[in-house]
Amino acid sequence: MHQKQKQVQQQTRIPLSNRVISKPLYHLILGLTLCWGFGVNWWMVQNIHPTAFINYSVLLFLGFYFGSFILGCSLFQGSSNALVSFIGFNLVVVPLGLVVNIATDGVATPLITYAMELTALVTVTMMCLSMLFPGFFKSIIGKLALVGLTLVAVELVYIFVLGGSNILIHAGMVVTFAGYIGYYWVHACEQEPTLDNAIDAAAYLYMSIINLFLRILEILKR
Repeated sequence: MHQKQKQVQQQTRIPLSNRVISKPLYHLILGLTLCWGFGVNWWMVQNIHPTAFINYSVLLFLGFYFGSFILGCSLFQGSSNALVSFIGFNLVVVPLGLVVNIATDGVATPLITYAMELTALVTVTMMCLSMLFPGFFKSIIGKLALVGLTLVAVELVYIFVLGGSNILIHAGMVVTFAGYIGYYWVHACEQEPTLDNAIDAAAYLYMSIINLFLRILEILKR
């Protein structure tokens, strides 16, 4: 009895963010955090004019985008406090939401819906594959990073030299972000089930899913 009371006392000293929770609750919080991010993006698309910031000042938009994104990533990556991580998550959601807003401006609703359906299908497929082959997805993370950086470099050359992009680059990015979804799902499932880890995992998955959606939408628009 004394030993059990001692264990309870030790558990209560652990910050709430770092206390181990059940796996179902862990995945529920992860899913709700993702839904929150997508919900914020939907609200932004419905209520913020797509070019409001860019028309005012391109430099201001870029400064806000990179500043908010970098600060958000540093908060959820570097903090073990769930509230701080959630704030960081939202600082990532807002600038990416502005990009989604711009990307969907003037695009027919059925095309956007189709892109969302394809994104959901790819996401679920990659999650299932990652549970079947976790070792494979853990082994390709370095290759994914290398391919992604290479594609970004090539795309920048296309944009600044040729004045556009290439559909093959978007296709390569789709494959890359699909791989990231598989890897981050394996990572999320293997993490200790805590409140903070659930939010961190949701942030990584959110960034991959949103970027996957943007690339799929760009391919469909062409």
